[in-house]
Amino acid sequence: MSTTTATKKININGVQGGRGPNNQTPARLELSTYLQDPDRKNLLLLGLERMQARPQSDPKSWYQVAGIHGEPYKPWDGETDARGGKPGGYCTHSSVLFLTWHRPYLALYEQVLYDDVQAVARSFPAGAKRDQLLKVASTFRIPYWDWASQPNPNSVLLERNIAVDKPNGRVTIPNPLYSYRFQNTSEFQESNYRNWKQTIRYPASDNATESQDIYLKNIGQTLQARSMEDRFGGRRGTMINIRERIYHLLNAEQNRYPTYPAFSNDRWVKNGRSSDYDSIESVHNSLHGWIGGNGHMGDPSVAGFDPIFWLHHCNIDRMYALWQALHPDADLNWVFGDDAETNHPIHWWVPGTGRNQREEENTPLVPFHKTDSQYWDSNAVRDLKAFGYTYPELAEWNNPGVTREQLKTKVAATVKNLYASTTTSGSLFGVSLASSASPFMSLASTPPSSLPPVEKKPAAAAPAAQKVLAQNPLQAAATAANSHPPLKPTDHILTVPVSKIVKDRTHREYFANVRAPKYSFNGPFVVHVFIGDFTADYTQRPYDKNLVGSTHVFANDISRTGCENCKKNAENNLMVTGSVPLTSALLERINELGSLEIDAVEPYLKQNLHWRIHRMNATHDNIDRSTAEGVELTVTSAIVEHPTTPQGLPVYRDWNPIPGITAGRPTGANYDSAEGYES
Repeated sequence: MSTTTATKKININGVQGGRGPNNQTPARLELSTYLQDPDRKNLLLLGLERMQARPQSDPKSWYQVAGIHGEPYKPWDGETDARGGKPGGYCTHSSVLFLTWHRPYLALYEQVLYDDVQAVARSFPAGAKRDQLLKVASTFRIPYWDWASQPNPNSVLLERNIAVDKPNGRVTIPNPLYSYRFQNTSEFQESNYRNWKQTIRYPASDNATESQDIYLKNIGQTLQARSMEDRFGGRRGTMINIRERIYHLLNAEQNRYPTYPAFSNDRWVKNGRSSDYDSIESVHNSLHGWIGGNGHMGDPSVAGFDPIFWLHHCNIDRMYALWQALHPDADLNWVFGDDAETNHPIHWWVPGTGRNQREEENTPLVPFHKTDSQYWDSNAVRDLKAFGYTYPELAEWNNPGVTREQLKTKVAATVKNLYASTTTSGSLFGVSLASSASPFMSLASTPPSSLPPVEKKPAAAAPAAQKVLAQNPLQAAATAANSHPPLKPTDHILTVPVSKIVKDRTHREYFANVRAPKYSFNGPFVVHVFIGDFTADYTQRPYDKNLVGSTHVFANDISRTGCENCKKNAENNLMVTGSVPLTSALLERINELGSLEIDAVEPYLKQNLHWRIHRMNATHDNIDRSTAEGVELTVTSAIVEHPTTPQGLPVYRDWNPIPGITAGRPTGANYDSAEGYES
């Protein structure tokens, strides 16, 4: 634990008070479950309202706590560097500290909000209602949104105003889960953030005054419209592809994310491997881009001000905790320090040392203090009990009667239930474990008359909505993209024997690996990956029916940012990576392919795989790939060994890059730089 000169600091210990039955540690709950209790929902909303109303000069205010993540790049709680200067932000993106730094950050937020929730409960007049609220408040923990299992945003996130019960009765307030209203925006560097007096998602312009809610609403419509069009999730776009990415990140053994550094962050490591291009940070980036668009949530410098940021990052912390439970050996034996995956300096000067630190297990997680003289570090934050919370799947962690191996088995089954249903793994592993009557094989032989009906297209927009859509072509494009013709029932029938796909309890999977210079395009950007034809309209590409998935790069505009870490990384031409799983989309087209073997897939993808690069701005501008120096997309493949038990984890082996699929095309594979083969 790193030490500093003792001055009075805000000590971050999470919430240690409040216990459930049998002294159980309260769990952070998924938002939909959380909101089922009306008292809990009411306290959350009123607690958020109270925190957001704190003066911006208060270090525990929404403004200052959110500002730790970026702008206005002011020292928080007096945390300057060793020279007494401005720290230039505390950013740990594209860093092995990404997950561990955000854990005490969330604990600070939970700690402050807990105090505000208690104050709200105490404000009610004495009586049975107050007693009930105090009881609920005592076990308060922040909720998370599990966008991987429930990608359709909860309706409460899209309500601009919401009814709550206050001590003086039922009233309607601006929804504090929908947006945060700034008291003053003069400290922001960019004019658009000075213009926007509340947090905004998908603003129509820099002068917009409100969010374009249709984008998040369209996610649910898109999922509903396409849910019966495919068996394997291959035509459902980015959100289902994110579920597949999460399942891979959490469940794979051996040569795929076996170490904490490989799992944790998106920095490219020149290790010759094509197996670890994806990371939980890369998935995190895609959620920022998908939720915020060109608004606050889509910009790392101001994302923390959007209330949805905290639901999102709470789920990222949960994913980290699940990974810890599933990989107990790796969790207890981190590879830090001299390893190539972490061997680079961090940007701040640790107070009292006067020297640039390298990223290690004991690197101070500035500006978060455990005591007045001690910072938190990565070693100290690994155990959730340090901050007094758990997650539903991890309630038995630290139970003396449960070993880490037993916990791993239980969590593996839970993760499979949550995320496997629309993934390649979930579709194919059952073939190895079940009889010939498995859903996969039955689907291949089911007559059209007995197939589930294809769901109807969403109803046409109401006249009022049509009028709004007509005012903005980007909104209209998003809605139109959801109205594509459904597949015919006969399109579901597989004529390829399962034996062509699953052989000796193994099958092949394919991934589009993306490598890119993080700061080359002056802000966030995205790479969309398609199989088949796609629209020429830039604004419709995120909704195209042949979109397999996307990987986002969550970058500051280096020409105007105050982030010193970002500037240093840009000087060093930091490269980041992401990955789009292709196998579900290939299974949707298996009748055309004949098998998943390389000799069938390589020529098919060479002809049908496409990708485009876009800025995350209001018009989704295209980036000319012929000028996108440093960006590279390469397809790689692996053999997947199926688990022998329902609780087992798959093993990925024999990684086989196939540079010929994209070589010769702009930003395609370069044979000289393609990652190598792995056994």
